[in-house]
This record gives sequence, C-alpha cells and structure tokens, in this order.
Amino acid sequence: MGLFSFFKTKPVADVFWITPRAKLSGFCNQVRERLNDGHFRATLAQVEEGLTAAGVPNEFHDGRLSRREIGRQKVILVLAASLASNDVPMEINATLDKLAILVAERHFLRAKDDAILSFARTLGRPSEVVFYLSLHDPLTKQFAGKWVESVLKRLGMDESEPIDSSMVARRIKGAQAKFSSGVFSDRRADSAEGWLRLNVRM
Repeated sequence: MGLFSFFKTKPVADVFWITPRAKLSGFCNQVRERLNDGHFRATLAQVEEGLTAAGVPNEFHDGRLSRREIGRQKVILVLAASLASNDVPMEINATLDKLAILVAERHFLRAKDDAILSFARTLGRPSEVVFYLSLHDPLTKQFAGKWVESVLKRLGMDESEPIDSSMVARRIKGAQAKFSSGVFSDRRADSAEGWLRLNVRM
C-alpha cells in the first residue's frame, strides 16, 4: 500500500487534487461515463471546455433540471442551483444503472452542497455524489496553504494522483462552518471568488 493509498477511504465523498489543472483532468476522465454539475458558472465553463477538449459529448442545461430529465443524455452540465430537489422522493429501483453526480467544487456553505444530496435522494435510483477539489480552490485555501503542495510533492505525490481522505473532508466541513458565521447575504455570482466578495465578511 502506497503512502497516498493509505489516506484513501470509501465511499468517496471528496476527491482532492493538488492543482486546478489536475482536478479538471481527473474530473473529465471520470465524466466520460457519468453525470456532472457545478456551483458557479465560471467553474461550469471550465468543465465544459475540458470535456469538449477531451472529446466527451455533453449538453448544457440552462434552467431547472428535474429527475424526469435525468437519463436522456449521458452527460448533462448544470448549475447546482438548477437541480429541482423538491420532488417527492421515489422508491429506489435497484435495477436501474447507478447515476453519478460529479460536482466540480464545494460551495462555501454546506447547505448548498447538502441540497445536491437531497436532489440525489429524490431520483428513485442508486446514485453517488462525488465532490472534486484542488489545493487552489478558494475554499481549500482556507486550511491548505502553498506549503501543503510543497510537502506533498516532496513526498513524491504526482500532480495527477488524487487523495481521498476523511481528514480532508473534516477540514472542508470546518472551513464551511467558518464561512457560514460570516455570511451576511447570498447574492449570486459567476465565480467562487466573486461570491466571497459579495456575501462574506472576511
């Protein structure tokens, strides 16, 4: 078992990458067979560009996306806020293929991420939700400085290698709790950085 395999836990909730480029590459590799979505339009645009460059057919859905529209396309790009999670949950049909919802970032507010999980529970089919992060994400920067990247690289971690870690998941949850205490509004923004400037007292 390698050093970085030691940190891995299942089932995966958060997949952690060193750089945004590595995160996007890993995301696109996974999305070849999966569904994906994102919180901010800037992130969604990066994902769409990466998928197109990788030759992965995808469709951008602009507006509310309900469970009835799931499955018509193999890859649907949609903002997390567009997921219609207020449907009455359906009984799980285990004969259906598992649906993957790949989220290209974590929001600063845990409630935003939890809304994606609520949506998944209404789909009536086996599903998994995986969040993708990098050391350079605005949220991750709150607890992982540049020194973390330096240490990981000195230990021999390759940029293309992900870490699945319950420790990282706990730090993310802590950072989200910290942001929640400083939020004074929830104005929409096209990027994570823009949302911070508009809504959080730093």
